[in-house]
Amino acid sequence: MAIRNRKHDASEAYWRLPITWVLAGAFGFLMIAVAGTMLFFVTATAERQTGRMMREIGDLIMDRSLEIVEEFFAQEEKVGLIVADIMSDPQIMSAPASLQNHLSDILSRQTAIDRLTYTYPDGLQVMVHLAEGEAFNSIEQTDPPQLPEGAGHESRFWHPPYFDEELQATYMRLVIYIQPEDQAGHSRITVDYPVRQLEGLLERMVWRTGQQPFVLFNNTMVLASTEPLFDEIPHTAEKPVPRIEDMTETSLAHIWDYTENSFRLPVEFGAHVDVTAQGPVLFIYAPLKRHSQLPLQVGSYMSAADFGQPMTILNRVAFLALGVLLVGLVAIVFIGRAIGRPIRALSRKALEIQDLDIEGAPRLPRSHLKELDETNASFNGAIGALEAFSRYVPKALVKVLLKRDFLGLKNTELRQLTIMFTDIAGFTTVASKLSAEETTQLLNKHFEEMSQCIVATGGTIDKYLGDGVMAFWGAPEEALDHVDRAVKTVELIHQKELSHANEHDEGQRLRIRIGVHTGTVVVGNIGSTERMDYTVIGDAVNVASRLQELGKEVDSNATVIALASEETVRQMSAQYPRNLVDAFELRGREQPVNVYRIL
Repeated sequence: MAIRNRKHDASEAYWRLPITWVLAGAFGFLMIAVAGTMLFFVTATAERQTGRMMREIGDLIMDRSLEIVEEFFAQEEKVGLIVADIMSDPQIMSAPASLQNHLSDILSRQTAIDRLTYTYPDGLQVMVHLAEGEAFNSIEQTDPPQLPEGAGHESRFWHPPYFDEELQATYMRLVIYIQPEDQAGHSRITVDYPVRQLEGLLERMVWRTGQQPFVLFNNTMVLASTEPLFDEIPHTAEKPVPRIEDMTETSLAHIWDYTENSFRLPVEFGAHVDVTAQGPVLFIYAPLKRHSQLPLQVGSYMSAADFGQPMTILNRVAFLALGVLLVGLVAIVFIGRAIGRPIRALSRKALEIQDLDIEGAPRLPRSHLKELDETNASFNGAIGALEAFSRYVPKALVKVLLKRDFLGLKNTELRQLTIMFTDIAGFTTVASKLSAEETTQLLNKHFEEMSQCIVATGGTIDKYLGDGVMAFWGAPEEALDHVDRAVKTVELIHQKELSHANEHDEGQRLRIRIGVHTGTVVVGNIGSTERMDYTVIGDAVNVASRLQELGKEVDSNATVIALASEETVRQMSAQYPRNLVDAFELRGREQPVNVYRIL
């Protein structure tokens, strides 16, 4: 059989893409190149404009805020030194209490200091509560001041906020060391500022609507905030002021989170935008410039969405470009699918032909594209011809031919196979009671079930013999377990017939005889150049046929009687039952054959 090789060599291997992807990719690239470029420039412009507005407004707010806070502490430190000079004057110390109280009242109106303590080098300590107008003569003897390492004249040290249990208020403490001209050693000045004084500064720091100013100590403690929650949190000795994490449900609690959505602004002070539960927020902050020894962080935060309003038009253009891009891509995919769908259907139909899965399958539809319409019409004609061809040639054989591109099959060869013959016992009697149409329907249904059982185990249907079937296992595809496959088929047939036992009248009930034999036969293409059959010939075929005929002698009333030769039984798996019937002399055999019943 001369058959052309249609396989590709390994060197011809190439990668492939669906036509929908190709069309979508090509046109999509052009759409992205145009709309994407426009979107990029519009978005970049919007981001630059928004960023510049944030930087400019941030500069104004931070300059104003830092100036207010630094001016306050510079003034307070200066006043503190003046008060310390007054308190350390011996004449003031010896003045009447009324004069001291009057002077204290005057000083309290010039400063935010609540309490000031002056300790002389010899340990003499003078304390005054300016807010209460107390006399200066609150004097006691303590240990002499110890100058910290590295400190000198007018060295300043700020301490963290603390809560005074007696006064029930939170204070910030500034400690200043000075060296009097006429005394040995250093004096220590301790100045206590009430934290509540900083709240008045926040009102002056507000520059625009929605701005929330704040003052932090060491980036963790909130000294002042315009948030209502700040006034609701009590001050205690353990927690003199709220910590940042205490400001729940406010943006301030998340100022240092730096989530994956945050980005910094290129400014001299600290500034970044982050997304919180309140939406996108702009944070700006900076330490005091002229008071580096004071670890305060001054800043504000506000909604970043407010800065995007001037860019509304640009954003609309950007979204319009994005919408055009998406619509274009969807349209391209739709067009690609419309073109690719009939081509994919053609490809699937070709695969169905390769698997011979064409019986009853819908034909390819008409197409508005001329070339595709002509191709589909030609393909439908080929499918019809192949469907008719597959009805007269064993499908297993055709599948092997298609799989091997019609190569690898010899004309004939010797091979050990298992052959099976089936026959309907007394079919003539059954058919005599039926019309021709009923007889045909009954026979076609029987052959359909037989075929299903044989194909399910990988068998090849050789031919239909009247009301019987001839099949074999082990060719064209080799199968080492061809015996078990054949016996499994017998078992399937038995199950089907038992399930039909009550479906027919007694006169229409079918009884099946089966003969199975294993042996070496000639298998291959046998016939003329005009007509060839893929079949088996040899003594093993005759033995299987004789075993089927022997069934009428062994048990003529059985619904299914299956007889197998000793050669078959010897190669059967132990799971299948077998019972020796007897040794029989079969026509064409010189020696008796041991016959087994395998059901």
